[in-house]
Amino acid sequence: MLIRLALLASALTPPLPPGAGSEAEAAARREDQEFEAVQPPMPEHLLALWRAGSGAYACFQREFHSAGAGALTPSARAALKEAAAHLEQLAGFTLGERREFILYGRLQDVFVPLARELEHCADAASWSLQRALHPLGTNSYAVDEASKTSLWNAGVSAAIGFYRRAGDQHRAQATLELARKHPHAATHYERLDQTPLVFFPGLEARPWWEPRSFSLVRKLESAFADPGSRAALLAELDAVIARGGLAPILSP
Repeated sequence: MLIRLALLASALTPPLPPGAGSEAEAAARREDQEFEAVQPPMPEHLLALWRAGSGAYACFQREFHSAGAGALTPSARAALKEAAAHLEQLAGFTLGERREFILYGRLQDVFVPLARELEHCADAASWSLQRALHPLGTNSYAVDEASKTSLWNAGVSAAIGFYRRAGDQHRAQATLELARKHPHAATHYERLDQTPLVFFPGLEARPWWEPRSFSLVRKLESAFADPGSRAALLAELDAVIARGGLAPILSP
């Protein structure tokens, strides 16, 4: 969900891989069902807000995936704004831990694609951070790439990035300080322009590296220099391309 393409890049990108849209829409429907199944039942006026917001979000998903190429069409944008209006109103009520966690996630999913426009970056940052700060988000963290959970890491990293895009260095810095306080997560960032999902302190930061300083590069170059292994590498690559194994990965 996190994650996000600029409009110009989107216009030049091939369509979504088959099934990507239906999978995302199915996941949202399961989340809708989970939200409504939580006990005790919500009052009807609050349930109506959720259904209106989730319905508008479903309209966005259908439009976004049918348009292809990651394009955010005017109708898809309008559906997101309608979803935001209903769901932000719902967020003003006490809903219980599980429902609030789902709601914060849905608001994050709504505002991240809207944050292609700078006016929505602060909201995308705020809801990303809200979800990370929720107990269910704080306890879902990554310590390395093998970790199976990473909601905390993803939330604080996204919030810092969106606050920076919004030009709010103060909130970006405050979020970085907050990220450092997690006792276990690999989010003890040292600077605002380096906030990856998993942060390893002590690694040298530089924009460009000498390729041959990496053993993997040296091995690949050596293999490609040998006619026999080069032929095998190219044959494997051609086979992957021939069966359609290379496909773009797009998200709102």
